[in-house]
Order: sequence, then structure tokens, then C-alpha cells
Amino acid sequence: MARRARIAVVGSANIDLTTFTISSLSRGRRSSAEIRSRIRGKGANQAVAARLCGAEVFMVARVGSDLFGPATIENFKKLGIDATHVEAGRGIIQRRRADFR
Repeated sequence: MARRARIAVVGSANIDLTTFTISSLSRGRRSSAEIRSRIRGKGANQAVAARLCGAEVFMVARVGSDLFGPATIENFKKLGIDATHVEAGRGIIQRRRADFR
């Protein structure tokens, strides 16, 4: 019987916020937009890829104590990634990137 790989990933986990404009902008008018968030970062991407390949994955990272930090940890757990060593640092704001499209 093949043994399942066990991988520990030490790396970054951050949030990408992407805004999609639904209606066109014009002077004096409001525009509506949709905002999507995705958990990214080189470490997070590698952890997810390894998990999707069937490995048992342990993530080691430090995330913010803002609302995105706990969401990142919860996302790892939902994907079956052990987030025991992902720490939400007190007073730290999670790194985020905004894209406007």
C-alpha cells in the first residue's frame, strides 16, 4: 500500500481583494461593484496544491488578527490542511492586495 506524503509548508498567506465594476462610471452617478476575496500567498498556494495532490499538509505561517486572519485559518481547515501552526498575530494586519477591474 502506498504511503501518503506528509508535507510541511512554511510561507506566506495573504488576501487578494478584487473589485469588478458592474456598471460604467459617469459623472454624478453611483457605480455598483462586486468584491471577491481569495486567500493567496506563495506558501498558501503550495499548501493547497500539495493537498489537492493527496498529501497530508501542515501549514506554518503568521496571519493578521484582523477579520482576514481567522478566515484564512478557517479556509485551510476546510481544505483539509492542518492549520495548528498558523498563528494570528496580535495587532498584526494581514497583508492584502487590491485589484480593480
